[in-house]
Amino acid sequence: MINLTEMMKGKFAEWKEMKERYRFMVKPWLILVTLYTVSISAILRANFSYKDDMDRILRGRKGWDNFGRYLTQLLSNFIHGDRYLMDISPLPQLLAVLLVALSGIITVYIITEKKKFSLLSFAALIPLGISPYFLHCLSYKYDPPYMALSVFASIIPLLFYKKPRLVYIVTVVLGSLVMCTTYQASSGIFPMLVVLLCFKWWNSKEKEICGIVEFAGVSAIGYLAGLGIFEIFMPPKGSALDYVSVSMVSLDRLFPTIVSNMYRYFIQIKNDFKIEWIFLVLVIFLVFLFVCVRDSARNKPAAVFLGLLTLVLMFFYLLARIQLWKNHCLYPGECMGLLCFWLF
Repeated sequence: MINLTEMMKGKFAEWKEMKERYRFMVKPWLILVTLYTVSISAILRANFSYKDDMDRILRGRKGWDNFGRYLTQLLSNFIHGDRYLMDISPLPQLLAVLLVALSGIITVYIITEKKKFSLLSFAALIPLGISPYFLHCLSYKYDPPYMALSVFASIIPLLFYKKPRLVYIVTVVLGSLVMCTTYQASSGIFPMLVVLLCFKWWNSKEKEICGIVEFAGVSAIGYLAGLGIFEIFMPPKGSALDYVSVSMVSLDRLFPTIVSNMYRYFIQIKNDFKIEWIFLVLVIFLVFLFVCVRDSARNKPAAVFLGLLTLVLMFFYLLARIQLWKNHCLYPGECMGLLCFWLF
């Protein structure tokens, strides 16, 4: 009993210390929640129901397990207060805003390690939560909190990278499992953050190369372990639809599928973005490279090469995705937002 009491006291002290450590996030989180809520107010007032929403409103059905989204299936019972899913909008959208805003604040802290948030920091968070692509997700009446949870689960493990190796691996595994069982289209976020952090540490000499390699390797082990558990032990119950698949392709079809998906996604972005926006994206990339070279503590040509490689890898994870999904819910804003964090 004494040991149990001491253990509980230790856990309580640990939670209290963590609360004090991250107290600085509360104010910027509330500001970002307000910004996102105002931004989606027109969507909430429109009260529009998609086809998926209408089906759930009329039948109270779930159907997410057909896509392997078992955690979404489970959590919906609690959020809606019943197994029959009543229309409780805009509560799901508002819950999503809370999670996405928190994800953004954590992302800024992970990349910059600063506890003070400037106006430019908030500007850099705009693509994460209110880009046209994610606004599409927030337009649904039932899915938003689980989509937002998948984003949060892809980011939160990186808060623990300074913890013991086993603790970090476990959090990455759990995070990837939550992502896979809520909304697999977020699968590119964690690898993108890992790539960006590795380049940041190398470019500024914050870490030795062996430490960077170790971090990348441990992150990959935890992430792939989570994906493997999902693929082997949590197969979807239903068949894939024509626009989305939750299955992995065979190894012999891996490269052709990646090339095919990337081509299709680039065409989608080309069709969705006006030439002015594409030009702006290119300008952001060039400014990113310029800042990297200007502030680099390494060899300048090497900084240019690895900066370009970082951009290529981030877009690889954004467009190809580990799960190789064929769905339409792309997040080009992810990459732009992460680059903005660096610049600001």
